[in-house]
Amino acid sequence: MGPVPDCVVPDGSVQNLALILGELQTNSLKYGALSKHDRPVTITARLQDNALAVTWTEDLGRAVAPPERSGAGTKLIERLGTVSGHRADIAWVEPGLVVTFYVRAHRVTA
Repeated sequence: MGPVPDCVVPDGSVQNLALILGELQTNSLKYGALSKHDRPVTITARLQDNALAVTWTEDLGRAVAPPERSGAGTKLIERLGTVSGHRADIAWVEPGLVVTFYVRAHRVTA
């Protein structure tokens, strides 16, 4: 994981962050980059307005087709990862999966 901006994430948002990252990790271990030891997962974060935007990128080395139907994990990410006018996005692209989701956060003030 790259550097995370200095910010304050409220308790409820920490729970959402943990649930979403846990879902992404579980699916990646079963079907994605983490199921193949030589494929990377990159997590980046940036502050955007009053939200921490987190991007999970899996490099599968190939194009990935979206599933035929949305499962509970997709619905969880879309519901918990959308805040303050920022909508979670799940993209099935080459070379893998890119998920950007948002949790409430604000800059650290001195």
